[in-house]
Amino acid sequence: MEDHEFLLTEANVIKIDSSVLNLIPAEFAIKNGILPFKVKDNLLYIATRDNDFKELGSRLKLITKMKISIVEKNIENLDKLISKAYKHLSFLRAIDNLKNELKVDEVKFNSTKESQDNLNAPGVKILDYIINTAIERRASDIHFEPYSSYFQIRYRIDGSLCQFFKLPIEVYGTVTTRLKVLAQMDISEKRVFQDGKWKHVYEDKEFDLRVSSIPVIHGEKFVVRILDKANLFISLDKIYYKEAQNKLVKNILMKGSGIILTTGPTGSGKSTTLYAMLKALNMKSCNITTIENPVEYTIKGINQINVNPKAGITFASALRSVLRQDPDIIMVGEIRDEQTAAIAIRAAITGHLVLSTLHTRDAKGAITRLLEMGVEKYLLADALLAVIGQRLVRKICPHCKESYNPSQFEKDILTITDERQLFRGRGCGYCNNTGYLNRQVISEIISIDEEKRRSILISNNNADSIGSNKDESLKAQCKDLVMSGITTTEEFIKVCNG
Repeated sequence: MEDHEFLLTEANVIKIDSSVLNLIPAEFAIKNGILPFKVKDNLLYIATRDNDFKELGSRLKLITKMKISIVEKNIENLDKLISKAYKHLSFLRAIDNLKNELKVDEVKFNSTKESQDNLNAPGVKILDYIINTAIERRASDIHFEPYSSYFQIRYRIDGSLCQFFKLPIEVYGTVTTRLKVLAQMDISEKRVFQDGKWKHVYEDKEFDLRVSSIPVIHGEKFVVRILDKANLFISLDKIYYKEAQNKLVKNILMKGSGIILTTGPTGSGKSTTLYAMLKALNMKSCNITTIENPVEYTIKGINQINVNPKAGITFASALRSVLRQDPDIIMVGEIRDEQTAAIAIRAAITGHLVLSTLHTRDAKGAITRLLEMGVEKYLLADALLAVIGQRLVRKICPHCKESYNPSQFEKDILTITDERQLFRGRGCGYCNNTGYLNRQVISEIISIDEEKRRSILISNNNADSIGSNKDESLKAQCKDLVMSGITTTEEFIKVCNG
C-alpha cells in the first residue's frame, strides 16, 4: 500500500502511511475521532478531537502495543478527514483483494453479472471511490488511461488535468467493465467508439455522468463527464463580476427579439451562460424551446429537443420545426453550418429571441464567421443584438496565496512601470497543490447599436472595425484581475494566446 496526502490543517498537508491506518480499526477511529498517520521508533503519532485523552490513550496503547503522541487537537473538519483516510484505505484494500481474486479466476470474475451487481465487490468499490473522489475535488471530467503495466486516473479540475491515481493494470478490466455496465455500453466490444450515461448518487445528491470510450493500443480509454445541476443553473449575477456587465446583459435580454451569441473555445462556460439567460427568461408567459446536442439537464417549464442526426433531427431541421410551434424564445446549442445560421437569423428578425453559441476566438470573430457562412449583411445587422466573448480564468487559491516580486518578463508582458508585488498560490491541500481554486468568467460584450449596425453593412465580410471598448477587452479584464491579486500572469498569457 502507498502513502496518501491528506489536508491536516489549513496550511499543512501530511502524508499518511496507509499501513499505519491498519493499526487502529476504522470503526474505533471514526467513533473516537482519532487519525493515526505516522510511526517512528515505536511511537504512534495521532491527531484527535478528544481534549481528555487519558482514558482513550490507555486503550490505544493496548490496541497498538505502542506509545502514543498527540500531534494536533481540535482540528477543523477532523471527523471528515478521518472518514476520508479510511475510505482511501478501503480503496487500497479493494485493489489488493481484486488482484488476488483475479489470480484465482480472471475470466470468471471479470465478466460475471454477480460480480458487477455485488456492491461490495472490489471492482465496484474501486470505481465508486474514483468517482466520489472526483466529485469531492470538484472535477468536471475523469480520464481512465491504460498503459502497458499500469493505468492512471486523471481529473480535470478548474480546466486543468491533474493525475490522482496510478493503479495496477491487472484491475483495469474489472473496473472498466463495471463502468460500462453502469453506462449501458456493450461490455463485449472493445474495438469501437461507444457512449453511455447513468445517474450517480453521492451524499444524497444526484449527478449525471456521461461516458465515452475509444480504443487505444493498451485497451480502452474512457472519459467520464460529471454534470452537476448546481454548477449549471447559476444566475447572471454570479457570472458577471462587473455590475455594469450584469446590467447590460439583462437589458439586452429584455429586448424581446433578435439574436444573442456567446463565443469562446470549448470549456469557456458558454453553455452555463446560456442556461443562466434561460433561467432569467423562464416564466409562464413565455414559450421557450431549446435545441441541444445533447440535452444536458431538463428544465421545468422549457421544451427541450435532443439533436439526433440518425433520426433526421439536426439543429437546422429542429429549428425549422420549432418556428411552427409559436415560440417566444429559442436556444440553439450551436450554430455549426450555413443552414442553421440562415434559419436562426431569419427567426431573430421575425419576432423571436434566439440564443446560441459559436466557436470563435473573440466576440467580433462571430460576426466575421456569420458573414463567411453567407448570412447577408443587412439581415445580420438587423438581427444581431449582442455578441459575448468569454473565457474562464483560474483564481488564486486564497488558502495558500502569497505575494512576490514579478520578473522583468512579467513586467514587460503586463506593461507594469511601477514597483509592485503580484500574487500566486504556492499550492496546498485545498487546491490539490495547483495554487488555483475555482474560476472566474471574463466577458467581452459587444452590444450592437446603430453605429455598429452601419459598420456591419459597410464591412468587407469582416468585423475588424467592430469591437468593444479597449478597457472591456478580455485582455484588459484579465490584466485587472492579475493586478488585483485574483489571478496570475500565467492565466493572463493563456487569455492573450487564446
